[in-house]
Amino acid sequence: MASPLQVEIYQNRRALAAGQEGDVYILAKIVPSKELREFVSQNPRKVHMAFLLDVSASMCGEKIEAAKEAILRRFRNDLQDDDILSLVVFSTSAVVAINSATKKYAATEVESVIRSIDCGGSTSLYQALTMAVNLLSKTPPGYTRVMIVATDGRPTDVADPNQVLELTKLAREKYNIITFIYGIGEDYDPALCEEMAKIGGGRMRHVKGAKEIEGLTQAIVSAIKNIVIEKPTLKIETEVGTKLEEAFLIYPTLRVLDPGAATWDVGAVSARDVIIASFRATTYSKDEGRRKIATVSFGTATRPVEVEFVAAVSSDEQNPEVRLYHEVARVAVKILEKTKQGLSADEEFAALNSLLAEPVARSLMARDIYFAALAQRVLGTQSLDGKTRIDRLSNIGG
Repeated sequence: MASPLQVEIYQNRRALAAGQEGDVYILAKIVPSKELREFVSQNPRKVHMAFLLDVSASMCGEKIEAAKEAILRRFRNDLQDDDILSLVVFSTSAVVAINSATKKYAATEVESVIRSIDCGGSTSLYQALTMAVNLLSKTPPGYTRVMIVATDGRPTDVADPNQVLELTKLAREKYNIITFIYGIGEDYDPALCEEMAKIGGGRMRHVKGAKEIEGLTQAIVSAIKNIVIEKPTLKIETEVGTKLEEAFLIYPTLRVLDPGAATWDVGAVSARDVIIASFRATTYSKDEGRRKIATVSFGTATRPVEVEFVAAVSSDEQNPEVRLYHEVARVAVKILEKTKQGLSADEEFAALNSLLAEPVARSLMARDIYFAALAQRVLGTQSLDGKTRIDRLSNIGG
């Protein structure tokens, strides 16, 4: 098999003036190779999938019935004979309804249990997480371990929601459990759910209505079966004289990366994902000559970032598209953050329209499907309600 990951590095400038500090914008694109995508398609991962289903009183009716049907369909249609399904239901307390069942041996029993689920009570999410982590920690080697949480409320069994985040972090770091979240309706805690997904290496999706549950679960289970790297790390190491000032993850999820960390868990990567990250660094060399200013790594794949320091340099950028990618990402993140705070993002949308009106942006949209999708996705959220906008912006890749 060829290299499993195709890593490409782009810079807005490859030459800077020696003796002066200058800005360099860096764009990293990481794409699973065609050979890897084909291998994963022909050899899907074995998974232990634990659904954590909120069955509190607010879930009664259409929401609970749609969730039950979605779990049944995933079990029947998407899991293979050796895949494992567990189910934890939670209301005033949490209960393990299905403990590590396979379709090969327990199809009838699984359907009977799911059909019989009822609802009522409060939202003991922390208890449910504890039970699910315990179940998944005992999974045999060779399986991808996944929690899928579906809830329409806020946890009632802990005073401090940070306890939920700490448990999700433990699951990821100690047991390599990936956490996906469905926030259903309007009463769940979006900040908590988003942070759980981020810490847990998965995704958080907003479910506006019960009818959306089926399609969203199908998409996520398909992505899970095609995971190529469970716990990838994106890293940028700067050389002496270079400082990382800003960093954004753009695909598959949009978020700020702490430039002080320089190493980031970008979440589980599916064969269908592309990873795109953008960086702004300042760099300086008093001497002329070619210098490596940084190294970008993704897993075991690495690429150098080099600059030619010269006596005099043109003010023109060799590749202004790289800077434009970064500036659009910066505005998109501002729109996302303001929306989370319940603030107007009209100024940011105006700034985005101005950026996209530039000739270089129009040209890039015609040539780069990822940039075009980013621009269209962000612009398309202007008329949406807050939670739907957050969902669309957070999940740029799908």
